[in-house]
Amino acid sequence: MNVFIHVDADPDNFSACKLNPNKQTGTLAGSLKWNGLLATLDYFEEFSEKLKNLGLAFRATFFLRADEQIKNLCGAYSEIFSEYYNKISQLFTVGWHPHLYRWSEGRHCWHQECRDGEWISRVLINCYDHLKSHGFPVEFSKMGWCFHNNLTMKTLSNLGIKADFSALPGAKNPGQLEDGLSFQDKFDWSRTYPRPYHPDENDYQSKGNLKILEIPLTTYRIVGLIVLFYTIKLALRSYLRLDFSYLPSYQMMAPLTLANLKKKEDLEKACELLGKNGRHYITMYLHPDDFLDANKKVIFENFIFRLISKAQENGMKISFLDAPHLYRFIPCM
Repeated sequence: MNVFIHVDADPDNFSACKLNPNKQTGTLAGSLKWNGLLATLDYFEEFSEKLKNLGLAFRATFFLRADEQIKNLCGAYSEIFSEYYNKISQLFTVGWHPHLYRWSEGRHCWHQECRDGEWISRVLINCYDHLKSHGFPVEFSKMGWCFHNNLTMKTLSNLGIKADFSALPGAKNPGQLEDGLSFQDKFDWSRTYPRPYHPDENDYQSKGNLKILEIPLTTYRIVGLIVLFYTIKLALRSYLRLDFSYLPSYQMMAPLTLANLKKKEDLEKACELLGKNGRHYITMYLHPDDFLDANKKVIFENFIFRLISKAQENGMKISFLDAPHLYRFIPCM
């Protein structure tokens, strides 16, 4: 059994929606803070030693931010790569985590741009080219908010990205209302199967002939009244912008994150994914903020050690893979 752990390396507090690019100093120190990223690196280094004592090598991938927001708030697309790439790459691998944040002068906030195809394509291409010209030729990506559409998938494929790790099979989110101004966290993977595939250029959720390989993240079904109330809230938010395609339900597909593993029963349910339905790998994605919280460190370690124990009970060997290792492993599935 292979375990893929990755970090969406966003700044502290995750959102920079209120930071006005016209009022920033143009320096890293003057805008976004990255204490969580540094804390995660230190913690992972310590955790690697714990696994080494068990005869296991701990691998992980950090997807670093590089996008229009980073350029405007920090001075250059490559600012975060320049600051942290060398430190991270000594122990772990690095990928690209572009958010489609766009500044709205009218609303005075950053919002998720998912309609203006020309803008989206231009930003992704300019960012990739800038990273490459500054010595950061990225090969693996994880989109902000796990968002994709036909254009973004085709653009990344044409740029030469080998594999993307954004798909959340069976999951859909109409977006959340941000202070009554804009919607964030919109994505749709409702028709995607939990198997790696080369997407179709006219349907990013289906198999096709694009060169890029989409490697879906692990999702699992959760049910109950809490889910029903949550999806009703999401549906109401969707209806506010006259999108009636999202329907409430008592069940939904959720990714493996620390927020979904707080209770013991959640932990056991997640561990049941090990080897289920011919699954050859499972994934967990994290944010740097997670490891500023001591309780979440406990949740993370409980999950990993329970996973190791579960694998041993089933007579399975467990390995921790980063993005390049998982990409090479896929053809052997």
